[in-house]
Amino acid sequence: MKTLSKIFFILTSPLLFASCIFWQATSDRLLSSLVINSSDDVETIGISGDYLYFPCGRYGLSIIDISDPTSLTEIGANYPLDQEIGNVAVSGSFLFAWNRQKYSPKNIHVLDISNPASPSLVHKARTVLDYSHRVISGDYWYELGIDPSSPDDMTLDIYQVSEIVSSTTPVRYGRGTVPGQGSRIRKLEDELREGERISVQGDHLYFISDFSFMVFDVSDKTTPILTAEKPYDLTQFAVAVKDPCAYVLYGLNDDQEDNKLQLLDITDKTSPPLENGIIESIGGIGRSPVVSGDYLFLRKEGAIIVHDISDPFNPQLVDRLSVRINWGKLFPFGDYMFVVSQYDELLGVVLVSPYR
Repeated sequence: MKTLSKIFFILTSPLLFASCIFWQATSDRLLSSLVINSSDDVETIGISGDYLYFPCGRYGLSIIDISDPTSLTEIGANYPLDQEIGNVAVSGSFLFAWNRQKYSPKNIHVLDISNPASPSLVHKARTVLDYSHRVISGDYWYELGIDPSSPDDMTLDIYQVSEIVSSTTPVRYGRGTVPGQGSRIRKLEDELREGERISVQGDHLYFISDFSFMVFDVSDKTTPILTAEKPYDLTQFAVAVKDPCAYVLYGLNDDQEDNKLQLLDITDKTSPPLENGIIESIGGIGRSPVVSGDYLFLRKEGAIIVHDISDPFNPQLVDRLSVRINWGKLFPFGDYMFVVSQYDELLGVVLVSPYR
């Protein structure tokens, strides 16, 4: 069975490095360190070839050469943008950077990264939804939020990525509406967690609202529809999907001392998902469940929890890695896993090579 093997850190601060043992492991797992200025939490990151793009709040965009994991180099620090950003995404030779929608203005910065080390601004596009959660899948841009003209409803807009690239006021390709559900989006304003709440796989979009897990059929991009929903009495924080299963992190609230990771059977996309047991009682506050290949990763304070999900309905705990780092979000990247953490106004990252 494959297990976690190597890890390196872009440390949050030289002081922390001197005063804390971040990783309780053999010395071959600690490969590199780097300090990055950042004023806000990272929601999503972007990767193009050998380059990693970090949103750094009011500091703009940071570009890191990751061609050699043992010698990371920040080649572009504080690339200027006219607003704080917490999200970036890459599609082809373009990078998209935006804020977390509780700030204004709500522009999408479109950058040409044909030369990955030297982005150039194409323009700033603007879509119509407030509080929006955004994700790119294939040739399409999905945006779930609230239309100011219909604030009581939840709205899912779909654009062609090429339209975002070519126009400052892109014309949407399709729209679906869920009447009366706008409040579920609005309540998430301070905890958007875009990379944890929304995902697209195949012809379906999955979304965690405040007290509900939702499945949308997006096979017809002009008319996406809500096909299944599972209400919760407890607050849900994040979801990871490996069809036909969804792995939902939930609890009473963000401060609860025992969040839980639950398995849902989503085989039937037209009926409410079926509960299929608790995978993990976190014993603390969990964050950022993500699927990479046959593995499910979950961050908790002081650890990364790893399950083998080669059989999606029968997760097997294979590792519980002790790591002392100030929280963190997980971002899979091929054979690697980035862990991004915020400390004061510095950004820290861990890169895991998860296979022996």
